[in-house]
Amino acid sequence: MSKICAIHQPHYLPYMGYFDKMFRSDVFVFHDTTQFVRGEWQSRNKIRTASGDRWLTIPVRSKGQYQRLCDAKIDVTQTSWKRDHLQLIKLNYSKAKYFDKFWGPLKRLYAVETENLAVFNMHLVNFFKSVLIPEWSGDLKIASSYKGLSDEPTKRLIDICRKFDCDTYLAGSGGADYMNIDTFTEAEIVVVWQEFKEKEHEQCYKPFRPGMGCLDYLLNCGRWK
Repeated sequence: MSKICAIHQPHYLPYMGYFDKMFRSDVFVFHDTTQFVRGEWQSRNKIRTASGDRWLTIPVRSKGQYQRLCDAKIDVTQTSWKRDHLQLIKLNYSKAKYFDKFWGPLKRLYAVETENLAVFNMHLVNFFKSVLIPEWSGDLKIASSYKGLSDEPTKRLIDICRKFDCDTYLAGSGGADYMNIDTFTEAEIVVVWQEFKEKEHEQCYKPFRPGMGCLDYLLNCGRWK
């Protein structure tokens, strides 16, 4: 029987395809040793508002051109960002079906004290995992906890698969831009591609807008159906 590994950066309030990938894996690895890129999903995501999309962005300290995601630090001098995010969430989702159920837990989630961006994101992802896909029985791992992984992108993915005795790698569509499939073949690891298609679900405002962060689904729909 094959053992499937999925590897993904710890994103902020990731969209539902993230949890689809997790659910389809036996081992899900937070890839926190990759490069932090300002302005991408590592530090921001979207919520639905009456006027369209709205970005929620975590302020991150600037530290030169290259830093690993696991080393990226939240800019704690911008003290209002958590309060601002929660206020925007409440303003736009207070009438959502499951808002009252999850508002208290969300406030407690944001109260966690850490300057580490990856740690904060993983803290949130763990919560969303537990309520969206509670039946998932796989293992969560963190790449930075393991030494000796290759610096070359494809070989690093293979190293991670081997670390957890996985013979199958579940790749997102973006992996085709940098992965060397021949290297996976030589390593005798099968690559399968995630085929996630977001279904239209209830939202506070119409028309339906796809691609929102998981918060939109949780507050409107509760457990993933």
